[in-house]
Amino acid sequence: MTVKNKILLWAMLSSFAAFAGSWQFSALGEAVAVTNGEAVVSLGGRGGVAISPMHDAGNGWECPVAANGAVRFSAGATPLALPESATSLVSRVFVVASATNLEERSTLLFAATSFWLAPSPYGGLTLAPAMPATGSSAAVDGVAGAPVPANGKFLAEIELGEPLPAGDVFIGGHAATPLWRRGWQGGIHEVVMLAQDATPSDAQAVRAMLAGYWRLSNAPPSPFNAQTTLNCLGLSSHGFYTTMLITL
Repeated sequence: MTVKNKILLWAMLSSFAAFAGSWQFSALGEAVAVTNGEAVVSLGGRGGVAISPMHDAGNGWECPVAANGAVRFSAGATPLALPESATSLVSRVFVVASATNLEERSTLLFAATSFWLAPSPYGGLTLAPAMPATGSSAAVDGVAGAPVPANGKFLAEIELGEPLPAGDVFIGGHAATPLWRRGWQGGIHEVVMLAQDATPSDAQAVRAMLAGYWRLSNAPPSPFNAQTTLNCLGLSSHGFYTTMLITL
């Protein structure tokens, strides 16, 4: 893959996070560098692992762009993925996203099956697996079947039917063909992937931090020792739990 027209979403990982098998990518702190005359956007990272477009722009594929604290996708955009060398197993994925166009089969994430927009029992469209399997599920702001908001950010939580290598998780669409036009239509602000041995307490800490930091509706309360849990997972809270003592 050439450098031209790539968007690199740098991992916010410490060496311990890579060892633990947890991955975190955030569209915070945009910085633009110029390589071979082309703007290459690197986002938010500490560490050297990146997720990048699966395909170059062309042959029907469009390239996602970084703007306003998100990576923006269109229906024909190529998804992002980790390199094949990312073989640590992940079982749960959190995505802070927003939708600019709610359309059935818009795929937020592909991992053995598409997790895409489908009719919600409550009206509108929700996030659901295309081929439900034992153990697979999707929730919007903590509620399975809840409609994806037409405006504003939401937290998608996806539980994979079985653990998969991190390099087999595709963000923002399906990598098979642009002709399907099934890419996510909107922005992706942050992605957290948890290892197969992550506990419910780990998931609770990540869920509360992401919802609280991004000021999502119905954010759950943070569990006790949430920052310690995130530290053990090698994940950043972006200073959400930082306290400041002011002496007058």
